[in-house]
Amino acid sequence: MQLLSAENFLSIIARLLASESAQVSYNHSSKNRIANRQDIKVALEIFVDRLPLIKTPIRSKCATSMGTIVEKTAGLLVTQSSLVPDALAALRAVAATAVASEDPALSKAVPKIVEVVKSASDNTTTISAMSLLELSAYDSFPLLQN
Repeated sequence: MQLLSAENFLSIIARLLASESAQVSYNHSSKNRIANRQDIKVALEIFVDRLPLIKTPIRSKCATSMGTIVEKTAGLLVTQSSLVPDALAALRAVAATAVASEDPALSKAVPKIVEVVKSASDNTTTISAMSLLELSAYDSFPLLQN
């Protein structure tokens, strides 16, 4: 068995999120939605585990895939309430170790994270989203540093 390169791993996660998130939003078959949500949940969990192992030059080289991952993950915050904790964890993993090429995508995610803070029905989600905003303000988003 061959190992999956970091570039291929990020590309696969990006394609899965891009295709499955659209299906979750528009597919009316309950059975399919559950399977798609589970696929996305597992993909985000693996992403969170593996992202810190990917070296900065590789992440910089995969800016398009990383941008797609951040964009689609942020989109899950407002469309898929059952995936919010996983999406926040994935965005935290990116923000905590962000490279410069990921800053634009992370900046676009901020309004959706703020929306989670405003609309979350439980304290755990609110605190998780607020701590992500705090992390991003100090570490990743120069636009928020005033």
